Amino acid sequence: MRYKEFKHTLTEVSQMSTAKWKATGETSPTKYVKATAKSINDKRTFEYKSGKENKYGIIDRIKVNDAGMSPKDWMDYALENYPEWTKTTKFMIDGEAIGPTSLFKTEAVKGSLVPNKGDIAEAILGSAITSKFAKGGRDITTVDVVGILKGVVAQGEVDGKTDYQTAEIEDDNYTFKLTLNNSSMKPLKLWIEEDDPMGSPTDFALVKQFDVAPKTIRDLQTQVKHSVEYANSNKRAMTAVDKAKADPKSNKVEVFSDGGDATQQSITKVDLKISYDGQTSRLLSLKAGTVKQFGQLSGAEWETVSDFFESIFNFRLPDTLKKEYGFKDRKAPDYKEYNYGEGPFQKLYAEMAKQVTAYTSGDSTLKEYKLVQKVYDAINFHATRGEEGVTMVILSPSAKIAYKELAFDKRLLSALELYDLSVTNETGSANHRIHVLGNLKTEEAVQTIGKDGVQKIPQKNILVTLRTAHSGGAIRNLVEMGALLKDLADIEKLDKAEQVQKKQQSDQDQQQPTQQQASDPTAKI
Repeated sequence: MRYKEFKHTLTEVSQMSTAKWKATGETSPTKYVKATAKSINDKRTFEYKSGKENKYGIIDRIKVNDAGMSPKDWMDYALENYPEWTKTTKFMIDGEAIGPTSLFKTEAVKGSLVPNKGDIAEAILGSAITSKFAKGGRDITTVDVVGILKGVVAQGEVDGKTDYQTAEIEDDNYTFKLTLNNSSMKPLKLWIEEDDPMGSPTDFALVKQFDVAPKTIRDLQTQVKHSVEYANSNKRAMTAVDKAKADPKSNKVEVFSDGGDATQQSITKVDLKISYDGQTSRLLSLKAGTVKQFGQLSGAEWETVSDFFESIFNFRLPDTLKKEYGFKDRKAPDYKEYNYGEGPFQKLYAEMAKQVTAYTSGDSTLKEYKLVQKVYDAINFHATRGEEGVTMVILSPSAKIAYKELAFDKRLLSALELYDLSVTNETGSANHRIHVLGNLKTEEAVQTIGKDGVQKIPQKNILVTLRTAHSGGAIRNLVEMGALLKDLADIEKLDKAEQVQKKQQSDQDQQQPTQQQASDPTAKI
């Protein structure tokens, strides 16, 4: 069997022919049409055939006979016009028009119970950190993490005592509390209640009863393995246990995971926190997989998108441009589609890029510094909501890397000051995009971090991307992390650079008295 055939056998998905849109026993395609409409509205990822390739993407718009439709209106139309709608409907994905029969029969079409890997990652990492405390700082295993997960899913929290195995040090009491929305808790519960959640998922209830792809479960299993590596190798995870252990008296350690609580998401970026005797000491924002987005403001009207750009660049375009660019207000029934697709957004993006470029034109060091400061403030706000001490952990960013931890403190600002920033407005794409790029100031960087340090900095120079997308009937203004930001904010690199700078400063301080003595012929040695 060739690899392509083998891969297809593993995924066990097929294209949605006209006949396949009707589920078994149905006279009309009710189940799959409703599920697809909901998935479009929820921004789920669809798999589709494009030429000879299998591609993945979010359906941005729906067109019927070239006229736009909302997911709700399309659902009503499709239910009343089967099978004709399979020929008249086009799904827009990344600017490409996809027919319904080009979609694959994945969870997005079937309406399956789809685990949110980002939400579940919070429960997994919280369980790993709790396991680290339970074992007194010694290395943990996947069995330890699964054990904590089973307990917290069943009861909402788990309690226990640490096992320091150290004379004259009392064990501490620990608690892990988990808050997760119902849509994420249900698949997590079904998965973790299997006899061996880390075993082959082929016969799992999620696969058999809810049509969840085995790969999705294997991704969760990978998250468990990577959380173990994080707990066993991450300096800050180990320091958290050492801090509790350093006090010989008994303490109360609490691990909270409440990022899945919708009521918290608008006011904080913290998904996990650790407290000692009621004093919070460690804050984590968590992402899963190859995540880019770390900020969002939804809305299609002039006021919202102006707020969005102001949150990045700290200035607004004059409100007189609202009328000049033709922005429609909320009261217009088609304001989202019109503003996004008929010119207003395009004009706004072009003008904003032009205005920001003014900061970088010429040789004004002050202007350039102000832009760096503004962009840094924006990154810090969208990543941490201004909360001090928050770091971002990206769990399973790739198959080869277990985790990456990012920091957005003043050390990142220092790193950004070594770069010339520029702004470019990307045209011709399905979404509206502005990229903030960073180009290394080579000479200054050599003086600051040394020649070797310059050579190690990657060439990819996208710092952040500002993107507006039309998806599922909503307009979303997104802040996305570029490769350069991921590299500059890498906490291990920041820690190492800080140590180097401290050593250099110490060496200079030690040399200074010697130099003063050498210049003073009367000095006593």
